[in-house]
Amino acid sequence: MDAAGKLAVIVLSSLIFSLPYTVHILSRLPAGSARFFACFPLFLLNKLTPSLFNVYDEILLKLVVLFVFTWLANFKLVGLCMNRGPLAEEWSTAQTAAICFLPIYPVPRAAGASNSKKGRLHDQAGDPSSLLIRWIVKLGVFCVVVVYLMSSELILTPFSTFALALVMYCFIGVLMDGPGSFVTYFLGFNIIPTFDQPWMSSSFADFWGRRWNITTSHMLRAVVYDPIVEGCLVRTTYVKPSGKTVGHQSPADKLMSTFLGICATFLVSGIIHEAIFWCAMPDRAFRWKWLVFFTMQGPLVIMEYIVTQWCRMSRSLTQVSPWVTRPVVLAAMIYMGQHLFMAPAVLDTDLSQRVLLACKASILIALDVVGISK
Repeated sequence: MDAAGKLAVIVLSSLIFSLPYTVHILSRLPAGSARFFACFPLFLLNKLTPSLFNVYDEILLKLVVLFVFTWLANFKLVGLCMNRGPLAEEWSTAQTAAICFLPIYPVPRAAGASNSKKGRLHDQAGDPSSLLIRWIVKLGVFCVVVVYLMSSELILTPFSTFALALVMYCFIGVLMDGPGSFVTYFLGFNIIPTFDQPWMSSSFADFWGRRWNITTSHMLRAVVYDPIVEGCLVRTTYVKPSGKTVGHQSPADKLMSTFLGICATFLVSGIIHEAIFWCAMPDRAFRWKWLVFFTMQGPLVIMEYIVTQWCRMSRSLTQVSPWVTRPVVLAAMIYMGQHLFMAPAVLDTDLSQRVLLACKASILIALDVVGISK
């Protein structure tokens, strides 16, 4: 079976089995263990779906399916089981299908109705035309950077690390902005932004929490961070995401639960990324560097917070301008990314080469379809 046939199998199984099961069975069960056990067939289906694709000429599709189904779709289902995340609200059948099977995160209705806008969940990615324009721009930049990287031997340097990160940024943006334009036009709800100028990050917390891959960061927040901070796994009623902690806690306890939630969130993210790396490798071997890269971000964010609070309390110290912190944060992210995130894919294995070759092949096929000579 070719790649198109495999994609057709995924779409049909999602529409014929997963969607009716989610709408008519899961949503009617009480949140908690009942939903968790009932979700097992969907968890298994989303986990096995990427195995349809091989790790060589279908590596790009395999990574997309791993990201959309094994990661995002399963985490949205986990959120439903916990009465959290986007599926915890009431949507039409078509809207539920889009939320389940597309890499989007809708703006919560509670957030959209609020007059005081705080946090990324209250932000909107834009109208369909602006999303479509961003999709076209990112697609163009993606093609240019991929062709540039494939024009010579890939040597891992800070510049090539930035270029590879730009490819990821554009590819994820293309993957999300296209469906986002569709759902905002045809299904009548708004989605949160995918990215927000990550190169303008003034801190590590700003980078991870408000600028880089906002969709996945909010899914992780809904199913990992919020339960720890709030002190309850399952919400008895749906409330605004990322709300206040439950019960009466001392400031020290609140701070400790926040720190624990931050570390747990990055740990889970590292485990997911390491699992994706494992699935993309022919030898099915772990390299552990992706796990280390993400896990270490938690302590970095916490130390950054402590230093920032100390500086604010020290009257003799003035607040550092964002124009000073932005290049520092960018340089630090490039350095860590080069040695811990890109190195396993470029130096330790051939993953980056296989992905770039698949990207270039897709570009050539697209050019051939529109009648542009190779």
